[in-house]
Amino acid sequence: MARTFLFEGDNNQTLEWIPLDVRRKLDLAGVKLSLAAWQQMARTHREELIAADVQSHADAERYRDLAVRLADVAGGKAEVIVPVPFDERPWSKDAALHELEARARVLSIAIDPTRVRALDDAGRYALLRLCDPRKSEDKLRAAIAELDVAF
Repeated sequence: MARTFLFEGDNNQTLEWIPLDVRRKLDLAGVKLSLAAWQQMARTHREELIAADVQSHADAERYRDLAVRLADVAGGKAEVIVPVPFDERPWSKDAALHELEARARVLSIAIDPTRVRALDDAGRYALLRLCDPRKSEDKLRAAIAELDVAF
């Protein structure tokens, strides 16, 4: 199932950038896909990667094969890397929650840990990626609001 976020803006229509949920699936599948490779793909192929589900190790293997094949068809390159194990997903660990809470405090936002823990995998992944200080504060604020994880 594809997960789109309003805070990703026009990208949900243009698909110019790799959506966060696709990045999550690529991490679970063990694929490093450059933005250039993504942009070389036909829109239908990008949509295929968006729609494909990664809920198990078998799904992750199929997703890896699909991503590599579609990148190759487009003349791009997908690098096979060590996948993030399902039981070791950093975005599902308390350390990620603490990182989010610390970053949100800098923005004067109080995070509700119970709400964060109740999010689906895609939501927790998005928050962890966006709480990186190099990422846009506005996107993190928008994600926190959209996912309704603040007090």
